Amino acid sequence: LKEGDIKVDKLIVGILSGHGTDMAAMNDIPVDSVYFIPNMREWFSEVTMYPFLGGNYIEKAGKPQAGRIPSLNQIMPYTLPPFPFMEDVTWDAYYEFSFACLENTLELLSVLEEEYQKMYQKNLTLGRLNEVIRETYYIDQGENLTYDMQVPASSYVKNDILKMKRLRKMQD
Repeated sequence: LKEGDIKVDKLIVGILSGHGTDMAAMNDIPVDSVYFIPNMREWFSEVTMYPFLGGNYIEKAGKPQAGRIPSLNQIMPYTLPPFPFMEDVTWDAYYEFSFACLENTLELLSVLEEEYQKMYQKNLTLGRLNEVIRETYYIDQGENLTYDMQVPASSYVKNDILKMKRLRKMQD
């Protein structure tokens, strides 16, 4: 805005944190918001928590398949929280948050798969998922591990839920 010599009377945002207020003050930008959350320390984009529906892009050697993006979801069992950044978060709280994300993903994928089956009389497999979702994210499992594109994505999420249950038993 400064480069374009555009005068800003006031910046209006939906959600404003204390940090955002400080940044605006340092840049002499008047700011207002619909919601003010003074002590917000972490912001989660819900879609990045849902495997196959979203995630954080991972750059890998080679070219990804069209519409399929290698990614990492910031939940268990794929990763642990970024300690010490989230130092006040207990293992149990992060587990419950991750488990809820997996359950939500399973519910969303199950509905998509059921509706796809009704409409097209065929299974919505991982290979067909980009027919209903423009960009399909797949969890990067590492080298030499691949997904069977003939299997529904919900099947992989069910397996991850089982992994989570095993992790819970290890913690108890």
